[in-house]
Amino acid sequence: MDKNKELLEKIAINVRNERFRQKLSQEELAAKAGLSVNFISNIENAKQDVRICNVNSVAVALNKDLKDLI
Repeated sequence: MDKNKELLEKIAINVRNERFRQKLSQEELAAKAGLSVNFISNIENAKQDVRICNVNSVAVALNKDLKDLI
């Protein structure tokens, strides 16, 4: 597996796990992060490359450091 895909899958797992831990829906996380529900879904399913600033927006919405998701 290539390194980019591995990183996307790691981010996906970390975002999904933290969202579940905080008992947030994708809709709630999307609203808090200022992103679309579709985008959150794509992050959690490692379906698209993501810009670091968008991952940071998710981290802020989850009250986590960016490094915690990567």
